[in-house]
Amino acid sequence: MRRNFFILMLLISLQGFTQVNLDSMWSVWNDPDKPDSSRLNAIENIARDYLYRTPDSSIYCARLQYNFAKRKGLKKGMAGALKMHGTYFYFQSSYDKAIDYYKRSLTLYEEIEFTLGVAQLLNNIGTVYYQMDDYSNALDFFNRSLTIKKEKGRKLDIGKALNNIGTVYMDQGNYAEAISYLIRALTILEEIEDRSSLAPVLNNIGLVYEELDDYDKAIDYYKRELSIEKEMNNQLGISVSLGNLGNAYGARGDYDRAINYITQSLTICNEIGYDHGKAEALVNLGSNFENKNDNIAAIDYYTRGLEIMEKIGDKSGTSNTLDMIASFYNKSGDYNKAITNGNRSLSIAREIGNLVGIERAANVLYESYKATNKNMLALRMYELYVASRDSLESEENKIALVRQEYKYTYDKKAHADSVLFEAILTINKAELQRTKTQQYALFWSLTLVLAFLAFGYNRFLVTRKQKRVIEGQNKKINVAVENLISTQSQLVQQTILREKLMGMITHDVMGSLKLMNNVGEELVLTSNEPEERNLRIAVLSESSSEIYSVMKNILQWVKIQKHELKVQTQKVNLHSLVSEIILSLRFNKSFNKFTISNKILEHLIIKSDYQMLRSVFYNLMENQIKHNDRGDITIVAKDNGEHYQIKIINKNNTLDNMIIVNQNLSSKLDSIPTMLSLKGGLGMIIVKDLLLKMGGNIQVEVYKASGHAIVLELPKLNN
Repeated sequence: MRRNFFILMLLISLQGFTQVNLDSMWSVWNDPDKPDSSRLNAIENIARDYLYRTPDSSIYCARLQYNFAKRKGLKKGMAGALKMHGTYFYFQSSYDKAIDYYKRSLTLYEEIEFTLGVAQLLNNIGTVYYQMDDYSNALDFFNRSLTIKKEKGRKLDIGKALNNIGTVYMDQGNYAEAISYLIRALTILEEIEDRSSLAPVLNNIGLVYEELDDYDKAIDYYKRELSIEKEMNNQLGISVSLGNLGNAYGARGDYDRAINYITQSLTICNEIGYDHGKAEALVNLGSNFENKNDNIAAIDYYTRGLEIMEKIGDKSGTSNTLDMIASFYNKSGDYNKAITNGNRSLSIAREIGNLVGIERAANVLYESYKATNKNMLALRMYELYVASRDSLESEENKIALVRQEYKYTYDKKAHADSVLFEAILTINKAELQRTKTQQYALFWSLTLVLAFLAFGYNRFLVTRKQKRVIEGQNKKINVAVENLISTQSQLVQQTILREKLMGMITHDVMGSLKLMNNVGEELVLTSNEPEERNLRIAVLSESSSEIYSVMKNILQWVKIQKHELKVQTQKVNLHSLVSEIILSLRFNKSFNKFTISNKILEHLIIKSDYQMLRSVFYNLMENQIKHNDRGDITIVAKDNGEHYQIKIINKNNTLDNMIIVNQNLSSKLDSIPTMLSLKGGLGMIIVKDLLLKMGGNIQVEVYKASGHAIVLELPKLNN
């Protein structure tokens, strides 16, 4: 296990910033005869220059800038000073203060309609939310920033924004989405030859390869980045590159080289006061010393790293470090400490929606519970581990990586080819101009010939019959062509359907079958151990039930895709339908852990397809029980005039990846791989397709911070 250094970009020109002539800048600032704007620019440059070297001096200068701008009524200068305050607190890991100052700066930029400043602040706020592991807000602010930058056509800023969005998806374990954004960023930044901004993208692409265990390519990207960072004398970037090189060599088993690189990184982090990097370096040193069987050094580094992670509020780092400590105690046989640290790790990973953290913590806890004969708890953790692992290791991620690499190479070649094409096109235009006169002459010559053909009218009577025969043959050919096109279209649709079906079977069925196969083999090996045997029999039973449920859903989905399901409207009492489903769910083994309330008015009658509607509600309500430990669920409905709105409210459980879920639910395009990677993904695909067929839609939303609601809209149909 390892903790990687991710790089995001704060758009305040910190990376690659060359030191200013401080004497000259102070001279401008202290000269009252200089224009106010010049004095403000001078003090802002001084504050920026001090930011890495003497942060306290930087904040002092930012205060001078703010007070001066406020006296003069210059909101842009005030906003710049507040932005510098925010960045100061960001590097001090005081994230709440950073967001406060950034938002105050954002408000001023919005008031004076300085759109570039607005885009920069949206990006910086997203960066802070990312460090706080609030991925939903991070993506929201990054995407808002990207929209403005696209409108302005600023390629450098667009590249930086794409890198940041890709980094968030990377941290969530969504490598296919991550590499898509990172390759787009790389293409743009190479095109404009901005090396200082290119370095972080190279780093992050290296991280993707490292997560997919391609260490040689990861090391290649890290070394390319390190070369640029040294060229730019960017100490923060150098420390990141060294740290990630150490991690990659450690993953390959070269622990001494890993320790050397990470120690160099730690030294730089100490020098520049970068607590976040310091904590990660300590944890990674602990991992490498553990692999060298130096347990005393390992637990010392882990503990020191954890202390800083908790102090600065890095939840993702805290979860990962706790997981590594739990694994350490598992190996040393201290299972109580392993369980304590593992549960803390899992709780935090679930809180922030970190799929990688959930997978690792579940695996560690499975080993701990198994070793202490807590079989049912071990079963639950094993199921969670398998589900998380299958999502992370899906072939879609690896295929997407290869596809994006190919596209990147192709786009570069296409750009070069387009230059040659333009030259050829210019030559052809000249040639075309020269031949236009000849074409006109040919046209009039043909006209003259046609005039002389008038005498051949009698021949027309002879050939008319032949013409009719030809027309009849043409009609037959056209019909044959249309049939061929229709057949080809059907074949294409069948191919697409087959690929989707194989995706579903691979994800949902093969996972359970693989689990049953593994457990079956273990059952043979543990035939003399009653508790182990009973545990594995329980797993087999659970897996077989899961396969039955999945296959039933897949068959229904196939019918939808083949257009065999027709909407048959009838009057449906919504309250009775939901009550019936609640009754049928009572046989689920987890049903008693939930309180389900049907608050739909008993007299509410809607016109819809009963069977389709039942499938929609059954899938959604079954997912609530299947994928949550316990909870309070309420179903409500109301007439909104043009449509009916129904909500399934879970008051106790939040929903991970809500933005991604809504993007896929609202899109009319197929999103099978993405949806299958989410909890209850297959059921949601069925629900989405059924609702589309009935003219409805589905979205999810936050409910009072601690829960979520699934919102359905169904059209009102005429009686």
